[in-house]
Amino acid sequence: MMYLFFFSIFFFYILNVVKFTLFPIIVGTSFAEEMKETTTIASNINLIPFNYQYIEQTLLNILLTVPFGFGLPYVKRKMNFKTIVGCGLLFTLLIETAQLIISFIIGYAYRIIDINDVLANLFGVIIGYIAFLLFSKMILWIIEKYIPKNEKLSPFLLYINKVSKNESFKFKNTV
Repeated sequence: MMYLFFFSIFFFYILNVVKFTLFPIIVGTSFAEEMKETTTIASNINLIPFNYQYIEQTLLNILLTVPFGFGLPYVKRKMNFKTIVGCGLLFTLLIETAQLIISFIIGYAYRIIDINDVLANLFGVIIGYIAFLLFSKMILWIIEKYIPKNEKLSPFLLYINKVSKNESFKFKNTV
């Protein structure tokens, strides 16, 4: 039951990422027609790493994916640093690829496709995973120190404890 709870939260997060990164798609308006006439898709693609135009956008991209790195271990077992980075890279590449495909379909670049978004998102995933590992250590310490061994944990704490125990040994090898 707790898995379903955490899965639902993670799924809601993914839906919101899709909402913020892919929508709205503006078609059939004077703005869309003007964009088709004045810009090209290639002009809104940046493949040069660390060529930042807006530092605020970079920080928002980092924050966007911190929950991914923190939440994925609660819905997928046997996670380690490489798996988290791989899943995070796949996730962010899917977002940028979807933006590119949508741009081709509607005929203009409605979003900027940027390698820096991928890098910032990946950094956010790593920060989220490190936060998860620290949280896991803290939870294990609190349960061990302050909750008597014979006291039954709530289902919520029991699930967090179970995930934390599965992941805690990886903390030493990751950071």
